[in-house]
Amino acid sequence: MFQKSQKSKEYSRENILHAVARFVVCDDQSLAVADKHSFRNCLVAMRPGAILADIPSAHDVSSYIHNSFINFIGGLKAKMQATTTGRISTTTDLWSVDQTKAAFLGLTAHWIEARETSWTLFSQVIGFRGISGAHSGHNLAWYLVGLCERAGIITAHSSKLFCLTADNTSNNDTTCDNIETLLHRRNIYNFDATQHRLPCLAHVLNLAITDIMSVITRIANVETTTAIWEFDPSLPNNRVLGDSLDVVAAIRTLAIKCSGQRIEYFETLQGKCGIETPLKIPLHSNVRWGTADGMLGRAYHLRQVR
Repeated sequence: MFQKSQKSKEYSRENILHAVARFVVCDDQSLAVADKHSFRNCLVAMRPGAILADIPSAHDVSSYIHNSFINFIGGLKAKMQATTTGRISTTTDLWSVDQTKAAFLGLTAHWIEARETSWTLFSQVIGFRGISGAHSGHNLAWYLVGLCERAGIITAHSSKLFCLTADNTSNNDTTCDNIETLLHRRNIYNFDATQHRLPCLAHVLNLAITDIMSVITRIANVETTTAIWEFDPSLPNNRVLGDSLDVVAAIRTLAIKCSGQRIEYFETLQGKCGIETPLKIPLHSNVRWGTADGMLGRAYHLRQVR
């Protein structure tokens, strides 16, 4: 978490490099922004006496972020080794970018930090990297073991790896089988592919929600064609086809995926209902878990606007 600085820091190249790197990372900016003349002019405007050597380039920012991550992993590794007396569980997921089809693997570690008078549960992302090759159990196991090695969870002669939680695809079963095989080659026998592989309950629930929503939206495509034309939001009794249309279909059709004029009128009505800053109802997404609940929750909050 980052907070606003209460006082200005001493100007130095290191401080400006840190600030630009944090801007790139926290605001999901392109590394190339550091080389943009408009951005560099902003830095000069804030520090008129700055010279070219004071302003970091995209290469400088990239190197700084990489080195900061290496230092972070080193510190995390030392912390886990010093304070973790038990074993370390992990959660992992693999997904592909819709536009580019590039695959990425994320890995989070969970452990209990034991002190003299208390135990504290910690969770930390220890890996996020691109994946090459097939999404097979053999390939994924190789990547996961490598990430665990980097964090100090697995070494050449020992392993603190406990349970691995992943979604319920068959390749995750073979991933655990291959992790067990890789550890056995090092004479490490404390990971059991059956006992230590935990299916993800949230993934099962999301699959069910996805199926339900697909049926609702498919029906809505047929039913709402008439509803759009028969619905007049200015009428006092502005019910949709006598309440015969499913509530999810009504929300999607009449408040989210509607014309710009309807959206503008909806925002005007919010002002009349005392909502100073108009709110939008977010469209649910099958790949973002819980968004259907968020859509319905926001719609319920705005139920007075009708």
